[in-house]
Amino acid sequence: MLVKLYPDNPNVAEIRRIASLLKSGGIIIMPTDTVYAFACDIFNHAGVEFIAKIKNHDMRRANLSFVCHELSEVSEYAKMDDTAFRLMKNNLPGPFTIILPGNSRLPKLFKNRKTVGIRIPANNIV
Repeated sequence: MLVKLYPDNPNVAEIRRIASLLKSGGIIIMPTDTVYAFACDIFNHAGVEFIAKIKNHDMRRANLSFVCHELSEVSEYAKMDDTAFRLMKNNLPGPFTIILPGNSRLPKLFKNRKTVGIRIPANNIV
């Protein structure tokens, strides 16, 4: 299925359809600041495993980034001190992945990770 969304005026019904697909374990390809990326719901085991398989990575060692909509979401998954906050505030949204220590609220699939990569692309659709 191919769904085209326009960043200036995305179709809300299509966004809901994509969200439903992600929650059920589906995979999407989305634009970021640098490349198109595979994406899934980080709480869905099947989706995360499928992306690791597509990328030919062992799930236990795969370095997958979390995409957040805004800076306030980062603390849901990572520990952020003042220095990290300032770095992110000055550089995101943008084409960077910031590696931070994971916190105790990481999704079950990522509990064994000491660090987590955080992306906040400068793309309204994401």
